[in-house]
Amino acid sequence: MKRRIRVLQFITTTIGGAGEHVLMLAAGLDPSQYDVTVSFSAGCPLDKDFYEAGLKVIPIEMRRTGGLTRSFMAYRQLRRLLAENPFDIVHTHTSVAGVIGRMAAKRAGVPAVVHMIHAYAGHEQVPQPKRRLYLAIEKWLDRYTDHYVAGSDYIRAYGINNGIMCPDKITRIYYALRREHISVIDDSMAYRTRLGIPNSSPVAGAIARLELQKGLVYFIQAMPVVLQQVPDAHFIISGDGPLREALCTEAEQQGVSSRVHFTGWESEVGRVLSVLNIMVTPSLWEAFGIVNLEAMACGVPIVASRVNGIPEVVRDNETGLLVPPADPAKLAQAIIDLMNDQERRHQMGAYGQEWAARHFSVSTMVKSHEQLYQALVG
Repeated sequence: MKRRIRVLQFITTTIGGAGEHVLMLAAGLDPSQYDVTVSFSAGCPLDKDFYEAGLKVIPIEMRRTGGLTRSFMAYRQLRRLLAENPFDIVHTHTSVAGVIGRMAAKRAGVPAVVHMIHAYAGHEQVPQPKRRLYLAIEKWLDRYTDHYVAGSDYIRAYGINNGIMCPDKITRIYYALRREHISVIDDSMAYRTRLGIPNSSPVAGAIARLELQKGLVYFIQAMPVVLQQVPDAHFIISGDGPLREALCTEAEQQGVSSRVHFTGWESEVGRVLSVLNIMVTPSLWEAFGIVNLEAMACGVPIVASRVNGIPEVVRDNETGLLVPPADPAKLAQAIIDLMNDQERRHQMGAYGQEWAARHFSVSTMVKSHEQLYQALVG
């Protein structure tokens, strides 16, 4: 009987979309064919889901806050793990784990070292010379990498065009959606009441970490324009992050404090989606944007920036509307157009559900990884 392929999924922490992706991949691999171990820094809410899925978990602390000393300790701990467990594949995710994991795995003689690029540290918005430095590090790490996985065509093309890897060394495998995680919760009226939003008011909202990348200041700047045309509109910003205070101040300056509701992180994203008539994703850069998949799966049309990987997820004029980034006027007009056209919203929402189910299923994502793993070591 052929033995199972031993795979280590190695990620810095389970926070965000990358953590969700690793959970779906690790839990989805055929247990008759794959012996899967997952390693990450403990301390995030999603950690428990890995244990509940019955996965073998080995914590290794490697958060950025520890600096070089913490990274060196994580490297040594991983080398011990690799010496004790003869993995066939080490599959790394995110920046810190990508550096530590690839170097340790290749030096330990692991047959196949795979790295998934969820985003580039040296993306277009990073100023020089820092961007050149990040790209140089990625190019240097290529010697420790047997194959790459890109979560979008944008990620794949960016790596090839910047000379990080050759085209035959990187495979695009789209992210998938853990549908049970975002099922719409049937208490939208209660949630509206809690937030102070009238039942008849249209609602546009964003679900994001409150940081520069997400472009939420432009959403707030668009709100007064929307209210001129749709006076009963309300807005939700769900999430938290370093810009929360600044965004609250911007809302006051724009005179929309009574209409924008900052909810913090909601444990059930479906609760927010149940209230939204329109999802707004005004990112300045975005490798993919899993939140758009979540909205489409729940039948919510999207207004999003036409940047990077977003157009691969949001089909313009079919599942939503795409606008230039950092343009409050065009963002506002797109929101107004959808708020004033209920039939169009419903059509986009229905097509979005179909599109997400057809192109971003967990089974397709897992099968694509299994095919890659078999090609590397099968």
